[in-house]
Amino acid sequence: MPYTNDSSAATLIGKTVRNAAGETLGKVEDLIVDSSTGAISFAVLSLGAFGVRDRLVAVPWEALRHSSGREYVLLDVGKNVLDNAPAFERAHWPDTSDAAWRSRMYSHYGYRDPFVRPVANAVPVANPVIVERPVEKHYVAARKPISTLAVVFLGLLLVAALAFTYMVHTRGWEQTKVEMLGSMHGVTYAMKDASTDAALTAKVKTAFSLNRRIPSNAINVDSDDGVVTLRGDVNDEATRATAVTVAQDTPGVQEVRDHLFVTTRSR
Repeated sequence: MPYTNDSSAATLIGKTVRNAAGETLGKVEDLIVDSSTGAISFAVLSLGAFGVRDRLVAVPWEALRHSSGREYVLLDVGKNVLDNAPAFERAHWPDTSDAAWRSRMYSHYGYRDPFVRPVANAVPVANPVIVERPVEKHYVAARKPISTLAVVFLGLLLVAALAFTYMVHTRGWEQTKVEMLGSMHGVTYAMKDASTDAALTAKVKTAFSLNRRIPSNAINVDSDDGVVTLRGDVNDEATRATAVTVAQDTPGVQEVRDHLFVTTRSR
């Protein structure tokens, strides 16, 4: 049976135990004293309203707070921690002198055993560094689906290869080379002409936008080898003549084809 030689601490036996929220947790049933030092190590509490439930737990003495002006003891332990504390029955007390039992109790409540003396000249052991190595996964890379554009490109490439093979087979390598070079030059010239026409169209449109009398948004401009064609509707003959004049004065324009229509607004 646990014992105590501290008469002032003994007065706490039977007192109500509350938490910081003012809730009644139970009462102090007894005190456990360390046999080697004679100091109180644990208080035994019966949980439930005024100890009605026959469930005993031991809490570290350091977790209790008491003053002479209060008729209860304050327990500095979370309710969840207390509810999950190792319990025992009145008729079956644990071996409170067992160092392993004391260690489990202190560890559960987050306290250090004050009666364990450090070993002389003990070298502190550094916390081990745990290095998590990525687990190597052997897997077959998922194949991405081929896009429609890639399928079309591969199809065209295959057709071109077949056409090239056919030309070499029927016309010979030299004739095929001549025809291919001619086609490449034609494509080059067509691209050059297209870029020149686009630049000329942009020049004319810019000139229209700088003239306040010309409704540039209403006039469509097309260029073909220096020939500029104007299409659209304008409000009067003066605006039409101005647009033609501005187009003719644009550098690079050789000819202007006027397809503008004068629309008379009803008043």
